[in-house]
Amino acid sequence: GMVAVVPEVFGNMKAIISSGLLDKDKLQDLYQLRIMIEIGMADFLFKNKTPEQMERLEGIIQEEYALDTQMASTIDESERYKIAEKLTDVDIRFHSLLFEMTGNKSLIDFQYILRHLFTLYFPRIKRDPKELNVVTHIGLYNLLRTGTPDAFRMAMRLHLTTQISFMDQILERTINQP
Repeated sequence: GMVAVVPEVFGNMKAIISSGLLDKDKLQDLYQLRIMIEIGMADFLFKNKTPEQMERLEGIIQEEYALDTQMASTIDESERYKIAEKLTDVDIRFHSLLFEMTGNKSLIDFQYILRHLFTLYFPRIKRDPKELNVVTHIGLYNLLRTGTPDAFRMAMRLHLTTQISFMDQILERTINQP
């Protein structure tokens, strides 16, 4: 007998992304797509969020706050790097959970591909004041709790401003890494 299986919509793309063979133009297209999706998913977040997901998001924010506090009081460069790596992971988990909260199975699958773009970020041991987000994760969380989709959409746009501004530098570092 034959078994018919519904294929993953983005199944082949996963292999392409994981290969590391994409050039800067393709990475830039995906990077921009990720930003477009995150700004545009507000209505679905508000419609489909669950109390359990909100609790998980709050836990991620608490972890981020603890790490930021630890970073502020740590002088040792190797320890700061370890904390920065953990903060990068927290950032990935925060944004990944937002994708999950939309409830869109194809978007959740596509998020695997977009997640690769998060790995392009180098851990930041020192924060340049120009790179600070206008809207933090806690601000996004609070808007998701008590705000509106329109307010969240605008806040996400502001949150991602540094990603848009420094996109070329981030992609250039990625292409040139060993």
